[in-house]
Parts: sequence; C-alpha cells; structure tokens
Amino acid sequence: MIKKYLPLILILVLCVALYLPLYLKVSDLSAPVIRPVPLPEITKPLPVAEPSPHADDIAQISTAVGLDLSRLIQLITRDEGKRRTPYLDKKGKVTIGIGRSLTTNGISVAELLAILPNPDYPLILQETEVKNGRIYISSLEVAEGLFDRPLTEHDIALLLADDLKNTHREAKSVFGETWQEINAARQEAIVDVLFNTGLPHFRTFVKFIEAVKNRNWETAGNELLLSEAARKDPGRYFRNAAVIRTGNRKHFDLQ
Repeated sequence: MIKKYLPLILILVLCVALYLPLYLKVSDLSAPVIRPVPLPEITKPLPVAEPSPHADDIAQISTAVGLDLSRLIQLITRDEGKRRTPYLDKKGKVTIGIGRSLTTNGISVAELLAILPNPDYPLILQETEVKNGRIYISSLEVAEGLFDRPLTEHDIALLLADDLKNTHREAKSVFGETWQEINAARQEAIVDVLFNTGLPHFRTFVKFIEAVKNRNWETAGNELLLSEAARKDPGRYFRNAAVIRTGNRKHFDLQ
C-alpha cells in the first residue's frame, strides 16, 4: 500500500523543500518590522524646593540701607503674622501681608500693578482714596473685591521690603546723625518698634528718643517699657528693650 503512494509522497516532500524557503522570505518582507522605541530624554528638571522669594532683592536692599533686613523680616513676621488676604487688624484698619495697613500706609500704584496686573480700576476710582500715587482702602469689603486672589510669597516680600525701606528712612529722620553711631542690633530693635507704632505715634516717645540720642541705653530700655504699645504687646517690647539696653541680638530669641 505504501509502495503504491511512495512516488506521490516523494513529490510532495520535494515541493515543500523547494518552496518553503521562498515562502518564508516573502513573508519576512511583508511582515511589519518591530523596532524598540527609544525613551525620550528628560530635559525638564524635577521640581525642587523654591528658594525664598526676593532673597537677592532683600540682600541688595540690606546693603543699600546698611541694615540686615532678613533678620528684621523674621522679627516682624513673628510678631505681626502673615496674611495672604485682607483682614482687619486690632485697630480696625484694613491690613494685608505682614502688617501692611492699606488704610494708613496704603499701596502705591506701582506695587498694585506688580501684584495685580489687571486691577479693577472702576472699583479703585469709586471706592478708594487715591492720593499722591498711593491708594488708601478703609473698607474690608472693597479690599476683598480688589485683591481677588491670595497674595503669593513674592507679593508679600515685595510689600514688606518697601515698608522696611520707608521705616528705616523714618528712623534716620528721627535720630539724625546719632543713627550712624547706634550699633546694628539696637537699630533693628528701633526699626521693629517704629514699624509697629508708625511714625506719628513713635514721635510721642519723647523720653525714649532723647535717651537714645544721648546713648543712655538703660534709660531708653526703661522708657520703652513704659509706653502704651508695650502694655499691648509686652513680649515684643521686653525683647526690644533688652536688645536696646545691651546691644546684643540674643534677646530677640530668634531660632
């Protein structure tokens, strides 16, 4: 039986042997070529902690005024607190950032444009007082409408740096030539007090100012503690009085 079909079987085997390589070659040409896809290079760095806002600006301002503003910022932030949205302070004045009174000190047009590129101009003109390039706001509702987003760290640093420059200039105007003879620690304590009270109230500290001008530090520290401001914020004023008496920053109790 097998012998009968043996020639046919041989023919089939021969055909397979001849045509199978050709078939495989054609199949390879038509099949899709799969190549490994290279991974894209990561050109964008991974996010890292953002540096302190305006660190370079603060250093430049410190050099310009001859006072370490970074330490003052720590002092004032600790005692004044930091708020990203408008609020009423203990005196009922509209405030924002770190002790920036929008009612008393206002905000310059330049500062406002730096913080809010597209402010509500009709609201400014109708509901605020604009004087000498500054905008004064006495209504919390108006302030909330104007500052329609929380301040960033960048915004807060911008406002505080401007405040400290002005406060330092006011201190120099009060003490005149004596200011340059006061050591840096005492200057920082005085600027902190002046920032807290404002210039008009600070000028009422007549005996304190006289003692500082005479470099009678023990009397100056005692007079500072007799002020109404010291009764309202005793911790802050005890620290500043100790620094003024000794000229030593350690009494600021900064970490």
